[in-house]
Amino acid sequence: MSIDVKYLKEILDYNESTGIFTWKVKRNSFGGKVAPGAIAGSKKDDGGYIRIVIDQKKHYAHRLAFLYVHGYIPNVIDHLNGNTFDNRIENLEDVTTRRNVINSKKRKTNKSGLTGVCFSKRDKMWIANIKVNYKGCCFWTKDFFEAICWRKSMEFKYGYEQAKRMR
Repeated sequence: MSIDVKYLKEILDYNESTGIFTWKVKRNSFGGKVAPGAIAGSKKDDGGYIRIVIDQKKHYAHRLAFLYVHGYIPNVIDHLNGNTFDNRIENLEDVTTRRNVINSKKRKTNKSGLTGVCFSKRDKMWIANIKVNYKGCCFWTKDFFEAICWRKSMEFKYGYEQAKRMR
């Protein structure tokens, strides 16, 4: 069930320059009553996004912001600066899944320092990987530099770097 933009604007205010939603109406919450003017949303989501509960249904704030301003919710929304808590409209962009993957940050667990390159302790090998047309491509080697070169050459071959520069 998606939310209607008219209903959204009846119950919430959205500040485009701060990305913050506030309640227009008094709401019942899990912890009690929420007064008009109170900030809507919670950062307690494991995915790193702010969620707002409307009528017992959880909605991501960045998707509501896009709906509030543009009148629709795209399939994929990219946070341009990589901060998933920054829901200013200038930081949100309707993108393809491919573009969103290209713009993704290096994982926190990454120890190589480069997206798409990791070390397998079990096999004692470096693994370079990349997704192309929804399929994963991998390259295994004992040489870290060789793994980096393969990853970078695949980024160039499939237009990853070009897509990043288009921002």
